[in-house]
Amino acid sequence: IKQQLSDIYSQRWSEYVDMNMKRVEGMPENIVEATRKGLAIGTQLATSLADVPVVAMFVHDPREVFVTDGNLGRTPVVGGASLYPAVQNFLLAARAEGLGGVLTTLISASENEVRPILQLPEPWGVYAMVPIGYPKGNHGPLRRAPLEHMVKFDVWSD
Repeated sequence: IKQQLSDIYSQRWSEYVDMNMKRVEGMPENIVEATRKGLAIGTQLATSLADVPVVAMFVHDPREVFVTDGNLGRTPVVGGASLYPAVQNFLLAARAEGLGGVLTTLISASENEVRPILQLPEPWGVYAMVPIGYPKGNHGPLRRAPLEHMVKFDVWSD
């Protein structure tokens, strides 16, 4: 199963890399280099996914997800608020056990290919994949932007 998921993910990843490298063409070199660096890290995952000890797949029944922002003329995002806290808790529990993991949603675009591999019944869908394993070296420090860069009080401000 992991090899099949890896094959699907690798194809999607290749498309993602191409799209992002085209997106940064002509941008300042520091942006291009940062993009290359980030994509190289992701490529390591794509090329080693079949060898990761555990690949957790997070699935959902869309009939149980209440999307309150579906009629606003933009991409709805609220439905994920009912789903992604479970992934975050899974990652926190893994970290507490000395394991590392990463949340990726890229494989969700290939849901119709993934569904038979996982024997998922209709209408269940894939919303996240989390490879889990022992990190090479130690966990790095958690990096968070200062609160004042992330939170606006009362009204939007720069």
